[in-house]
Amino acid sequence: EGTVFRASADKDELLNECLFEARRMEQATEQVRALPVEGELRERLVAAAEIMQSHIARAGAVAAALGRRLPTAPEGEGDAAFTAARDALAALMEPERDRLNHPPETVAVLLIGLLFERTVGPAAVLELPVHDLVSVVLHGALTPDERNDR
Repeated sequence: EGTVFRASADKDELLNECLFEARRMEQATEQVRALPVEGELRERLVAAAEIMQSHIARAGAVAAALGRRLPTAPEGEGDAAFTAARDALAALMEPERDRLNHPPETVAVLLIGLLFERTVGPAAVLELPVHDLVSVVLHGALTPDERNDR
């Protein structure tokens, strides 16, 4: 106990530090950056979404186990982490930029938002598999026949 509290003033500070560490996205972002940009776009995005989803789920599990909400990142840290994650996802889409209706950065923001919503928001009850979520982001909600008619 004495050793732990040399690093933290009290239990609350220690638990908050654990939560801040759990929400850090750098490791997940590096794993996404390491994915190859070859092959099918959908498969690349599914792999990246699964990495991000695992990170979000782990961070949420730590918060739940501690009976706390994930804290807001310190000023600027959250923005930088989000930007790095967005850029890593966008890089996976860059070879298909001309095939996308929206810039890869925009698609990445939508995908990250849906992944967070899928885990911690009301959409968590949907139990939508990651590959289906990626399909909705890439192809929308219309069937291929309906997309071609519009």
